[in-house]
This record gives sequence, structure tokens and C-alpha cells, in this order.
Amino acid sequence: GDWCRKFEGHRKDVNSVAFSADNRMIISGSRDKTIKLWNTLAECKYTITEENHTDWISSVAFIEGDPLRAISAGWDKAIKIWSMTTCK
Repeated sequence: GDWCRKFEGHRKDVNSVAFSADNRMIISGSRDKTIKLWNTLAECKYTITEENHTDWISSVAFIEGDPLRAISAGWDKAIKIWSMTTCK
């Protein structure tokens, strides 16, 4: 089908994308080892690089019941929880 917004910014393949419970934020994880926080207008608001995964990010999700935290899993065998207010 047709797409209505194109989210560009990762340098390598995107492995995972998730919407926040209120559908106001989108989080993505990539083979470029970054996590990006987007608004629904396809604007990247923040790229998490500090204390990030050391290998591909395979999965990202917002934590249910806590809209200001997200979780990620990577090929580096690590699972990390992130604050969406500080992106750490």
C-alpha cells in the first residue's frame, strides 16, 4: 500500500519499531547500533548513543504502563531500559 510518512535517519537496516501507548512517540532500533525517538511527523527528536548497545539492536518497545520508559535488546546480549525524558 501507500505510505504517508517516511522516517529517515538510521545509517543501516532498522530491525524494530514501536509506538508509545498514546501514539505520540515512535522508537526505532537499528543495525547502526542506535536507538531513535521520533514524533509522528517523522522528525527524529533524539538519538540515543550514550551507553548504547555495542552491537546491532534487535528489538525495542515502550514499557506498558510507563510511557516514559522503553526497553531494548541487542546482539551484544544486553537488555537495557531507557528513560525517555533523559534518553539514558
